[in-house]
Amino acid sequence: MKIQNSLATVAFALFLASTANANWLQPTPGNSWGDYCQKGGSKLDEPHACFRAAPAFINNISMEDSNFRGYLKDQSGKSDSVEFVVLYYGPQKSFLRTAGNVLEVTLSGRKCAYIYLTGRGWTWSDGKRLCKTETWDLPTKMWE
Repeated sequence: MKIQNSLATVAFALFLASTANANWLQPTPGNSWGDYCQKGGSKLDEPHACFRAAPAFINNISMEDSNFRGYLKDQSGKSDSVEFVVLYYGPQKSFLRTAGNVLEVTLSGRKCAYIYLTGRGWTWSDGKRLCKTETWDLPTKMWE
């Protein structure tokens, strides 16, 4: 009986690990948007991708259907765009899903990320490779 209970516990844990897990992390010293996306940041050599988008993109992310960890830039008083970083923490891809679009982050080399965008009836042609402080202004079709 103990073996069956243990197997059930392990199976449930594996199920939870395979489901979506999306988190905006709370910044701490050494772990923030700036550490990944600003010149001189302490995490520039770790795989990640820096983005800029309209607040509508952030507001439309389906957290229950996404799988990522990231940090938002503190942008007190600025409302026309939001900067954020998505961390690659593999081995699976990280992804942000909205009602009709998906932003995927995969590993490209040891220190860079490769980004794929897809949406209703379109795909960003070849994707895009981002390293260190490179920031991608996401196309408006990601939130319009």
